[in-house]
Amino acid sequence: MKTYKKITRLVSVAALLLLLGSEVLVLKDAFTAAPAPSQAILILGTRVYGQEPGPMLQLRLEKALALYRQGFAPYLLVSGGQGADEDISEAAAMRNYLMARDVPAAAILLEDASTSTYENLRNSTAILREKDLNQVIVVTNRSHVFRSLYLARLHGLDASGAAAPMSDRLGATVYQFARESAAVLSLMQYERSPSPTPSPTPPATGASPQSKSALPL
Repeated sequence: MKTYKKITRLVSVAALLLLLGSEVLVLKDAFTAAPAPSQAILILGTRVYGQEPGPMLQLRLEKALALYRQGFAPYLLVSGGQGADEDISEAAAMRNYLMARDVPAAAILLEDASTSTYENLRNSTAILREKDLNQVIVVTNRSHVFRSLYLARLHGLDASGAAAPMSDRLGATVYQFARESAAVLSLMQYERSPSPTPSPTPPATGASPQSKSALPL
């Protein structure tokens, strides 16, 4: 019985250390990622209310708009499908938001089939490759930067990151950072050897950050 308890404690400690290690990675990119001049700015989708981008998505869009206006890239690629409780796809809502702010339609690329971060990057990579583009700035909220860049590079993109702010609700922000730690750990366990040709089936935990809840998962 003592041996069993000792093993249980050791396993618990090891799991906690792994989670803390992945949290360090998440926090590092959340506050140090810097965009580099690129060929496109990729905006990852999250919650849309009806036809309007939710608060977290608006933060991503404003960050991407600032980069576009500063000349970091000539294209904006909006990526996100339509949830069951959304009237239009996240990509369409983002395109409408950008065009209402004087971004020409010709500068906006649209990917509207994805339902997870894994699919965001897989589908967006295909669109970029069709246009012979490979350098990209990935725009998402702070907690989501590390995993998004990990997947972008896994798909062979030359990617840098740009972190949009988090929610002004402390509880939601803490929850999101904690959840990302677990998602990153799951992803890294699944993809032990990153390559430009990732497996077609994403991990169950690591591939579902784009929840249709109010949080930017």
